[in-house]
Amino acid sequence: MASRRKKTDASTDSGHIEQPPRVIAGWTVQRIELAKRMANSGDLSLAADLWEMVLGDERALGPLQALAGIAGVPITFETSLPGIDFADDPLVAALGRDFWSIFPEELQGEIIRWAIGLGVVPVHAAAWEADSETGRLLPRYDVWHPRALRFDGEKSVWKIRTRSNSDGVEFTPGDSEWLLFTPYGAKRPWTKAPWYGLGLLWYAAQCAKLGWFDWNDSHAAPTRVASNTTKVGEGESLLDDASRQELTEKVASLVRGGHITLPEGYDLKLLESASKNWESFVKLCDEVWPKAVAVAITGNNLTTQIEGGSFAASKSAENVSYDRKRTIARCLETTERRECLTWWAEFNFASTAPPWPKYQIEPQRDLTAAASRFQSSANGLATLRNAGYEIEDGEEDKLEELLGIRVRRAAAPPPPPGSAPRPPAARAQELATVASATVDGLALGQEFTDALVSEGVTAASAALAPDLRAIKRIIDEEQDPRRIRERLIAAYGEMAPAPFMAILERAEVLAAMAGRWSAAAEV
Repeated sequence: MASRRKKTDASTDSGHIEQPPRVIAGWTVQRIELAKRMANSGDLSLAADLWEMVLGDERALGPLQALAGIAGVPITFETSLPGIDFADDPLVAALGRDFWSIFPEELQGEIIRWAIGLGVVPVHAAAWEADSETGRLLPRYDVWHPRALRFDGEKSVWKIRTRSNSDGVEFTPGDSEWLLFTPYGAKRPWTKAPWYGLGLLWYAAQCAKLGWFDWNDSHAAPTRVASNTTKVGEGESLLDDASRQELTEKVASLVRGGHITLPEGYDLKLLESASKNWESFVKLCDEVWPKAVAVAITGNNLTTQIEGGSFAASKSAENVSYDRKRTIARCLETTERRECLTWWAEFNFASTAPPWPKYQIEPQRDLTAAASRFQSSANGLATLRNAGYEIEDGEEDKLEELLGIRVRRAAAPPPPPGSAPRPPAARAQELATVASATVDGLALGQEFTDALVSEGVTAASAALAPDLRAIKRIIDEEQDPRRIRERLIAAYGEMAPAPFMAILERAEVLAAMAGRWSAAAEV
């Protein structure tokens, strides 16, 4: 009976040996997937450890620091009391003094870095102590490492694991001892946070760094090779085995700048790798991973290496990043007031209406864009006016929205004191009275004519100023004489000539009367 042979593994028969998974700081793909499964069951220990590794990556520092900058922006406080100005609320001034002692900038920065990435972060108050200057009770907060955080789905309660209780001690956020920041909502916040998707990419980027290092170590440096340049028969060699071995050792021991004497018929060459596999390592480290971090944390696709010439993209990125900053700021404002400041107001003022903190994160106004918008809008309004249109009463609000500034209809400025023009008839009567007591009729007639012309010029200047400005604007805006003529006809083509002719007729009558009166006085 033939004996059975023991079946061997196929990989052993083929000589293939499976490489063990690469371990990066204790992390493998299997452990990252385990962290997700544990988080889904409410245990955030591995999830917190994984996000802590991401926090230490150089590509994540920039986006995280940008969001953590919220901790340094100015903060204002709004009163919660109805029908009262903030200046009349004593709690507003007191909170302006106490806020930075309760939430110093470094504490807020640490809260933001954990909350934005993990989706939840617990903060513990070891005690409430009296302030040495004001005497008010203030909490002393510290961030509790989220790896100790648990969520019991059956009881819907949060727990903190301690040394004496590995299962966790129940706590209630907002009980004057604990705060819990959840910027993505209170329901399973860790599943909406970036760590859930960035974990594998972080691991891939770390592997790419090591792969790049290994490739450089084995392929980047050229290899020295002594090769035979003389044709010999198959299986023949210019050197025996001992000589070849000696030559190989000498070539391998060459140092930079060293020399070697080669046997006759041999040449020394440098062999370099023609493969470009290293490009995949660089792309993963410099493009894929940084872009993923930027999109997940700041909401835009500008990586931590912003190239020049992307001004428009960077301005757009500021707006998107502002949305993320607003999410964090609103979480800080709501959580701080609901879970901390309510106790601060009750302990120190016996009040249930603490002020609202407001982080001033509004983006700065682009003055250049505002000026360009104003100029374009003003030119458009001028064109409409020249075409015979005007703004209706009550539409000033829409005009304000268009121009970006408040506007109102301008009233005619009053004449300066003592310079109000007198009607020509009054001046003529005055001159006629004076003429009755003098014999120089021609001189008085000339004075009357000059006064009449002066009064007419003043009145005409005030009346014609708007039209003259409109005509000048048309001439300034157009270069083609044909276009100027067309716009002038469009603006004044429908004007009735009768009023203008009546004015000319009155002027001629007055001039004739002045001439006759002066001639009669001279005779």
